[in-house]
Amino acid sequence: MKKNVNSNKKSQFWWMPGLQMFTKLSVWIVIPIISALFVGNFLDEVFNTEPWFSIFLVTIAFFFSIGIIVYFGKKELTFMARKDINRK
Repeated sequence: MKKNVNSNKKSQFWWMPGLQMFTKLSVWIVIPIISALFVGNFLDEVFNTEPWFSIFLVTIAFFFSIGIIVYFGKKELTFMARKDINRK
């Protein structure tokens, strides 16, 4: 007898969308801030303005990350609302 593979996969991997969202958001938080730190430190050394470039770039990276989180959050809420409407 064959088991229904699709229903088994759905019940087995219910946590995958959450893990994917967590990974995506973590990358969008960590990469810009670490990049800003490295570039800021480099520019501070070149122009002898320690710590101003680092502070400025980390602040921009922080607000950029917040914007990306809001964008993905709205996108996910829209997807969930459409999914809920289709159930009814």
